[in-house]
Amino acid sequence: ESRGLGDVYKRQDQIRLPLAYKHMRKEQPPPSDKQGGESSGRALSRGLRAQHLRRIAHLVDRASRWGIQDWGAAKMSQNLLLRGGEVGVCSGRAMDPRRVITLASIVFRAPCPESAGRPWLVVRVVSVKDTHVHNAPVFLPVRRLHTMEDQPVIGADPMDTYDAIYIAWSARAAEVPSHLHGEVPMFVSRDDGVSVWTTDDTRRLAREYGQLAGIDPSDIGAKAFRIGGATDMRDALGDSSQYLIKQRGRWASDVAQVYQRALARSHLEASVLMGAASESRDMEEMIEGWAQPAIF
Repeated sequence: ESRGLGDVYKRQDQIRLPLAYKHMRKEQPPPSDKQGGESSGRALSRGLRAQHLRRIAHLVDRASRWGIQDWGAAKMSQNLLLRGGEVGVCSGRAMDPRRVITLASIVFRAPCPESAGRPWLVVRVVSVKDTHVHNAPVFLPVRRLHTMEDQPVIGADPMDTYDAIYIAWSARAAEVPSHLHGEVPMFVSRDDGVSVWTTDDTRRLAREYGQLAGIDPSDIGAKAFRIGGATDMRDALGDSSQYLIKQRGRWASDVAQVYQRALARSHLEASVLMGAASESRDMEEMIEGWAQPAIF
């Protein structure tokens, strides 16, 4: 009986301690700005937005095997509002094919009325916040920016998220027998080309791209693509996008939103509009000291 109680307390600690740590971080005072003066408010790490990726598209390697994977991971992360560990796994954790994005997690679909005659795809994502390991997936669609008639060359537009994912998927699929598509990760570590991609890989990529875009790497963390994507969706769709952002980003929502359903057309249109978001600057870029060094 005592062992059973110990297991209960252990499970409670696994839930309470992370929540307590998160609450503690929220209550910490923000650091002073980079000039050593008083802080003007809580600082936040920077996001990588469509304007940043557009700015560096001609500077980064998008042709080699690893360059193809990096660009596909960046575009997918930004468009689907992925957390750093949702590209593969959280650093230090073993891969579980039921939770990670595998080759079989991505399904390509033919044009339809809702996709405005463009090809589209669906990505199966399991939230890293699924702490009870329910493995409840969310299916997120992405539409191609152009029709095949208007732009028959896949990859001609580097900002087309569909094309970036398609090219990355094709490169990875060429390395893996089809019967293993549901067992191997879509994105792998550069170190050995086999191990699953981790949060550290997302952070490394975000900082490389951020530095090319003129952002201090210390202000960039593994959530940079998620932050940038959410900002672009709000910028493209306005304040009414809040519910769509919560659905696409797998954030906890109010009870009333349990009754709301995701609309295919809205998600498909948003997947394209995000790449065309304006170059309106965010507060972290405009105000020195607004951003803080990324912890995660």
